[in-house]
Amino acid sequence: MNRINNNLINLYEKERFKTINELLIYLQEREFTLKEILLKDIIPEHLQNLNKDKALLRILSYSDLYSIMNIGYYNACTNNNPHEFLNSFFTYARLNFERIKMLGSGTDHCIFFPYVIEHLAMNDTKRAKEIFNIELGVSKLGHRYAKCVTTMIMAILHKDEQFSSKARIIGEKYLKLKNPTFDQKSIEFLFAIMDKNIEKVNSLFVDICKGYKNAKWLHDFKNPFLKEIGIYPIGLFKLAVYYFEEDSYKLVLPNFEILWKEFVQLKENGKSYIEFKNELKCLFLPS
Repeated sequence: MNRINNNLINLYEKERFKTINELLIYLQEREFTLKEILLKDIIPEHLQNLNKDKALLRILSYSDLYSIMNIGYYNACTNNNPHEFLNSFFTYARLNFERIKMLGSGTDHCIFFPYVIEHLAMNDTKRAKEIFNIELGVSKLGHRYAKCVTTMIMAILHKDEQFSSKARIIGEKYLKLKNPTFDQKSIEFLFAIMDKNIEKVNSLFVDICKGYKNAKWLHDFKNPFLKEIGIYPIGLFKLAVYYFEEDSYKLVLPNFEILWKEFVQLKENGKSYIEFKNELKCLFLPS
């Protein structure tokens, strides 16, 4: 399937960086700027107590890191090569998560749930379980949707009955409230997984895909490329695949533009999309 369309072309034309080489030149400039900053008598508070490698990642922005994914996605669509997108997405997601860990949030581990979804979407279930270590317990500090979805995903990832009981109580309370349709369907979807109701999982997944582009909190102030490729629903689908194991063949992947079927059907882990050298080698993260 040819995924190049006018909207994708327009998004790419608005991108600050068109190639990985252009992005690498910018990253080298940022690294040089960082050296100058660290030589000053007074170091900015957000860079204090960080080694040079972490400080470099800290001064990069969301959009800088999203550029890795966006360039890779455009190239992958041009070349009809889902593996290329997997690798660019892996590189973005791993670097972005390492950066997020350095930022204060005022919440508990629920801040990480979008990044767990990203790791699930790129087949890194092992890493997702490490981020959502069950020892962290039930999420109690944060937005009510984030707390609920975090606890339910943790229960599904670890398949722990005691934790699942706690997650059900939290989920049931959430569903009694007035919620945005997309959020409601997402929680119902997680319940259907826990109930091992594959028919309902398939039905609710269609609803999630239909409502994805209107999920305002997913898209406001974020990457517009995410309206072209539905990482969030893909991550939820991969969570279901993981949970149902040998019965996962019963899960139906519907026809939506946001679902690149060839990408969703990949089972391997990604690897670095960029060869970081010299001063930038600290940005290389092994698979």
